[in-house]
Amino acid sequence: MKIMSLASPDLVRTLAIAEPDAPLPEMRDAVNFHLYGVTNRDDIRYIYSTFPIVQREEERAWGRYRSLDLCLAWQSALLAGQPEASIDL
Repeated sequence: MKIMSLASPDLVRTLAIAEPDAPLPEMRDAVNFHLYGVTNRDDIRYIYSTFPIVQREEERAWGRYRSLDLCLAWQSALLAGQPEASIDL
């Protein structure tokens, strides 16, 4: 896959590991945003706002839009050059 070949081997290995509580969908979102040049946090917030049902369900379950928070945290780690950062929200 072309997109994955652009990522570091360590990041590809991290994405391939399936852990029960790993925020992999959000990490993949952050990587895709990063690779496609979507780095503005307001743009990411807007994209996530187009999924109101997910937002409503997560706010009910977690008290916040957890997917958005995790994606923004991963995006910050990628922009800081720390793709293997531990994200704990």
